[in-house]
Amino acid sequence: MTALLALMMAGQLLLASIQQGNPRGLRLWALAQASIGLAFGLALPEPRQPLASWLIVGGSALIVLGLALQWQGLRSFYARPYMWWPVLLSLGLALLGNLWFAILAPNVLYRAIFNSLLMGTWSLLCAHAALRAPAPPSIAAGLTGAAFLGLALLFFVRLLYLLTAAPPDYGLYARISLNPIMQFLLSVLQMILVSSFMLMVHTRITNDLNHLASSDGLTGARNRRSLEERFARWQTLELRKGGILSLLLIDIDHFKHVNDTYGHPAGDAVLCAIARLGQTMLRKHDTFARYGGEEFCVLLPATNETEAASLAERFRLAVAACVHPNENPALPLTISIGVACSNEVGDEFSQLLQAADDALYHAKRNGRNRVVAFSSLP
Repeated sequence: MTALLALMMAGQLLLASIQQGNPRGLRLWALAQASIGLAFGLALPEPRQPLASWLIVGGSALIVLGLALQWQGLRSFYARPYMWWPVLLSLGLALLGNLWFAILAPNVLYRAIFNSLLMGTWSLLCAHAALRAPAPPSIAAGLTGAAFLGLALLFFVRLLYLLTAAPPDYGLYARISLNPIMQFLLSVLQMILVSSFMLMVHTRITNDLNHLASSDGLTGARNRRSLEERFARWQTLELRKGGILSLLLIDIDHFKHVNDTYGHPAGDAVLCAIARLGQTMLRKHDTFARYGGEEFCVLLPATNETEAASLAERFRLAVAACVHPNENPALPLTISIGVACSNEVGDEFSQLLQAADDALYHAKRNGRNRVVAFSSLP
């Protein structure tokens, strides 16, 4: 049953990897499940058969290989570099150890101790790989890590049993309650592991799709749709509490001249540089977005017009100091910024945007490279 379940889960993972365009780590996990399923399949022959010892060697090595491939799949999922030497080293150890204790110097007890230690160690490594996420771990990653910790506990409890209470005739086919319990728990934990890893993949794909839907493809900043969603969220959560919000509308001065003179790749590089600068200068709860063409828009919650104008001026100076078309320091670029605040013009997005656009128009008519607040307009 364990062998069939593992092979069925391997097929499920393989089909999912084909369907989803092979997300990172999924095919490695499919190969790992196939290895584990084959290992349990090799354990079916009775021990009196001539090839039984060799099947035990191969089956034990395949389980170790399966755990190592799951570890490698988790590293791949988190975009960490491949490390094949631990996989190959542990596979070699598994083959040599089981060859020694199964054929050259047969000892069932020592072989079981050796395998429990090796498999428990790999389970701990897998748990560490699952929980050491580059971002705060998701529920799925936590479940995967917990399942591997349970697997490690299972192997080490078996190891403790073998060291302290194993009868002299201990064997896989001996009538010892530990063996069927181990088989059952291994099956359950493997099903949990596959399900939780599939959930990790699903969460990653969903997050990637959400990011694509809410971000500008060129600059990586938020797009107009995401900007309006963040404003609607502010209206829902903060407006009733008397919160205020300021909006900056930013336009690159003479951007058409940059494209015409240096080419569109240079213009794209300028847009990306301004987006990176904007996202690093602003506060965590601010929203920086590309609004269209060479225009950017910034939402500043809990910020009055004076504070917003001060931040806009710092951003204007930073752009003039470090953003250059064609990466030429002798050719600085400038921006113009219009500022509007909800307590001055109203708390609808269209009102704020129109007011900031009026202020921006005034800034461009009066020489560009400046910040103008809506309240200062004549």
